Amino acid sequence: MQLADTRAGYGWLSIALHWLVAGLTIYLFVNGEQFADLPRGPQAAALRALHTSWGMVATALILARLAWRWQQGTPAKADQSALLNLLATAVQWGLIASVVVACVTGVLNIWSGGQAINIFGAVALASPMARNGALHGLTEQAHSISSHLIIPLVLLHVLGALKHALIDRDNVLWRMLRPTRQA
Repeated sequence: MQLADTRAGYGWLSIALHWLVAGLTIYLFVNGEQFADLPRGPQAAALRALHTSWGMVATALILARLAWRWQQGTPAKADQSALLNLLATAVQWGLIASVVVACVTGVLNIWSGGQAINIFGAVALASPMARNGALHGLTEQAHSISSHLIIPLVLLHVLGALKHALIDRDNVLWRMLRPTRQA
């Protein structure tokens, strides 16, 4: 089983982290939109608790993914124009930045509300700060903006993958579906 990445593509660990983070990001967006539309009450509170818990799982996986990428390096770029490589890189970094900002502001939003982060009712991370209304409002807005920026970036990312699969007919999409051995 090939866990590590190669210059030609990704190993199973990168692939698993990519798809777990992608799935959780989609879930968290849908879940966040659901409780945002509900009046305060038990249903909204239950959805928010799930959002917080799964958001902390996503944060841990994102940190693991970033650490793994830093340690492994990046596989070779696709054989395409410099402009398309620049666009692909910008979209990938935009996605990373948006997801990281959503994670950080999610944590700060709860803590600036003077509350602990409760993870599945099993672990509570106490707030290191007192309630701060101004910071709470700022983090809430930043969390919403970064979360909504993820959607167009994911669409561009998927369109790029489809371009590689359907137009270029190269190995780029398949690198994120199965490990690529060293070329």
